[in-house]
Amino acid sequence: KAEFRLCDGYPEGAFDVNMNPDPVKLGENVTFDIFATVTDDVLDDGKIIVDFLDEDSFILLSQPFDLPPGIKANQTIDDIISMPVKLSSLPKTYYIHIGIYSHTADAPFLDVACTRAFIVTQEPL
Repeated sequence: KAEFRLCDGYPEGAFDVNMNPDPVKLGENVTFDIFATVTDDVLDDGKIIVDFLDEDSFILLSQPFDLPPGIKANQTIDDIISMPVKLSSLPKTYYIHIGIYSHTADAPFLDVACTRAFIVTQEPL
């Protein structure tokens, strides 16, 4: 089971994720039920970005999702997002990183919430 942990510097309980299916199935959709409290206002072009990364932080797959405007600091985002896992394989060990970003002229892609899961599969996928 994927165990998502907060990125450094975020208050406890600021980001909960349920992933389905768990483990991820290649070629199928994976759904993330996200419940996150943002640290700053999400202005202009806010996004949730899901990244699959290898152990060296090389991006294997990345998918952005738009957020509605007007989300304020300390507001909770409760959202369900789904994406296809368009990969022919995943390494035995990989990360899933989910970030919520505020995109403004002053701070392009300021992260306002962040979590990641370190996943070790039992056998190569």
